[in-house]
Amino acid sequence: MVGAITAWNGPVLQLAWKLGPALATGNTVVAKPAAWSPLSTLRIGELLLDTDLPRGVVNIVAGGATTGEAITNHPDVDKISFTGSLAVGKRILEVSSRDLKRVTLELGGKSPTIVFADADLEAAAKGAVAGFAQGSGEGCVAGTRIFVQEPVRERFRELLVQEMKAYTLGDPFHPETRMGPLASSQHFDRVSSYLDIAREEGGELTTTGELGHGLYMPPTLVENVGADARVVREEIFGPVAALMTFTDTDDAIAQGNDTIYGLSASVWTTNLEHAHRTASGLRAGTVWINAYADMSAGTVPFGGFKQSGIGREHGIEVLDAYTETKTVMVHL
Repeated sequence: MVGAITAWNGPVLQLAWKLGPALATGNTVVAKPAAWSPLSTLRIGELLLDTDLPRGVVNIVAGGATTGEAITNHPDVDKISFTGSLAVGKRILEVSSRDLKRVTLELGGKSPTIVFADADLEAAAKGAVAGFAQGSGEGCVAGTRIFVQEPVRERFRELLVQEMKAYTLGDPFHPETRMGPLASSQHFDRVSSYLDIAREEGGELTTTGELGHGLYMPPTLVENVGADARVVREEIFGPVAALMTFTDTDDAIAQGNDTIYGLSASVWTTNLEHAHRTASGLRAGTVWINAYADMSAGTVPFGGFKQSGIGREHGIEVLDAYTETKTVMVHL
């Protein structure tokens, strides 16, 4: 049996990514959505009742941390597939190690966006802002550390701010809205606290709107902070990014790797040598060249290096995570 535990920022997609390979390889599943987003998963459970899938193959249990721990502890659960925070992932790994359950963890990120001077700067600015503001910044692959090569720093900053202004806040169901609210008041307070932390660390903030309107937070750029600043080191999970500079390819790789995370990265350049050398040097599970967040669940594996996770989802590689090799030898 597989325990599939999803995060609140993408409950439908994440459940599909776990159910598909688990069922295809003959497993039963007990799924637990995040406490903040149970309704879509429960609806999927209702829809499955109208299919030919036998009862008991997919089971859905809603709840909080206690429920997740019970699933991880249960002796009949052989495999845990978890998407969520680093802290919870570490707890799952600790608990599951007691009886050596197989574990796939897709955890946090503090992804670098690296912009070389020879890049298409307008395209790079669009990609960089999408990287930290898309989905209100509530994404594990968010590119919240932006590194631009020194000669084009000022021009690129102008383009960034211009693109940030295009992210209209409002009703997420309105076709002209680019950014909806943050997920909860608790999360809004957490993300907002990092703005105060940035100021305390000497950071200069550039934003395209004002706080105080419900749970909406505009894209916010933090400058004049060093590599040790908390806004550079810690996953904020909101539309806040730090803008820094680099000198050459080696410097870009060194700064890009200066994090405990290694989920993804994006590199913007028209020079293929820069692109491949940087991509090769970055310790990240996925590196996009002149793009951001291009994914294909059917063909391309996805997962992290370092503390961004264990194992891979998507692609053909995911099937290995839900199977075990058995050898049967018959002497004739």
